[in-house]
This record gives sequence, structure tokens and C-alpha cells, in this order.
Amino acid sequence: MNDSGSICPAQWNKLLAERYSMAVLKLDTHDEDKEIEFELDYLLPLTTSQRFELMFKKTREMLILDAKTDGHGATTEVIKRDPS
Repeated sequence: MNDSGSICPAQWNKLLAERYSMAVLKLDTHDEDKEIEFELDYLLPLTTSQRFELMFKKTREMLILDAKTDGHGATTEVIKRDPS
């Protein structure tokens, strides 16, 4: 905690990682209702500022990944198949 008594972002990220690191939804078939319920179970305990922090963190991660590829993904390979 910092001087004001609140949790700093690094501590918050550690707490989130400990709590949600194993939260993986596995479904045999596509079920949008279960996906939404899973997301809500994950997000509801968070405050609005914590949700925004997660959103900003993910945005930074995506920008870093995009910068590494200069905005372009890997080119697809042409596979020649043997006609036999």
C-alpha cells in the first residue's frame, strides 16, 4: 500500500494474477451465455478504475506486440501439395 492507504498498481496486478491466473473457460461447444457469465464473474468484483486499468494494460500489451511486427503479421507460406 502507498501512503494514502490504497494499493499501488504493481500490488494490484499481483493480487489479480494470484486470484485469476487459473481462470480459464473450457467449453466443448460455443456457448455465448456461458462466456458472458464467465466474463461477468471475473469483472464484477473489480471497481471501475480497476477495470479501466486492466483495459489500459491490455492496450499497452497490444501496442507493444504491434510495434514488434511493425503492424504486419507474418506472411503466409505457400504450400505446394503433391497431386498424387
